[in-house]
Amino acid sequence: MGGFGLSMFFLLSAYLITELLLRERGQTGTISWGMFFMRRALRIWPLYFAAIAGVFVLSLLLPGGYGMSGGAYLAMSVFAANIWFPHYGALALFVVPLWSISVEEQFYLIWPPILKAGGRQLALFAAIAFIIFAAIWLWLFSEKSWQLWFDTPIGFLFFGEGAILAIWLHGKPAGAGPNMPIRGVLAIAGFFSLAVAVRSGHLGIDGASISLERLYLGYAAAAAGCALLFVAVLGLAVVPRFLTYLGKISYGLYVFHLGMLTTSTWIVRHLAPRDGGLMRLVEVDLLALLLSIGAAALSYKYFEMPFLKIKERFAVVHSRPA
Repeated sequence: MGGFGLSMFFLLSAYLITELLLRERGQTGTISWGMFFMRRALRIWPLYFAAIAGVFVLSLLLPGGYGMSGGAYLAMSVFAANIWFPHYGALALFVVPLWSISVEEQFYLIWPPILKAGGRQLALFAAIAFIIFAAIWLWLFSEKSWQLWFDTPIGFLFFGEGAILAIWLHGKPAGAGPNMPIRGVLAIAGFFSLAVAVRSGHLGIDGASISLERLYLGYAAAAAGCALLFVAVLGLAVVPRFLTYLGKISYGLYVFHLGMLTTSTWIVRHLAPRDGGLMRLVEVDLLALLLSIGAAALSYKYFEMPFLKIKERFAVVHSRPA
């Protein structure tokens, strides 16, 4: 169910951004799209374009296996990779996950003007429209089957969810949330819903042939699962420090994880050549996790941090400092 980490991220991103923009509008009477744009650019663009540049350099050193076409570089540069290349196999392996940045940037482009123009009411209407449009999109283009995962309206389904949650919870106490038994029930229900999305809807499984009925079931279950898990952890008073730190470096973890998995596979295969099996899988995954955390930690401290400090200068409503 790892593919739903992206869906949960879309939900969380929309929730946090909507909350901050609602606070900004409440405190200042308006929303500065320019300031928002600078904050997002300084958070996302440096590592994003560094990864693309890294693939370009790698393609010069190792031609034939890692390069991208000129069209792929262009699509990623203008944040349209998910539109022009719905099958990410056209992209270099190390930057496969970055197609989702295009969906994020498309959301960031339109969301601040919506909240600026109409506040909570227009934002709620737009968020509901995102969900309805996603359902229509599934019906119109069901023949795309598993490739629908990369389409902008499908990503906006989860952005819409996150925005609705932010609008619903805006103004409520920060520590508000259900009691622990309820949280447990919600968490179990959430994981069960995601299991249904995988088993019945085959979501997140490349190459799977999915009928319209299963598409609807799968995406409904995925949306429900993400929302249930979000509410289950909402307002938790105690969060382990290592989880807080992983959240801080999560962007780097996302950017590096597939490249580190590829690197880990190569290392294990050459250092411990033997037949595959469960132990080989554990070794590869554990090493990939450690490499990803190490790369993300170094990136955050030595590469991303300077940009994050500049980003704070454009903050209207302050959240967590870098």
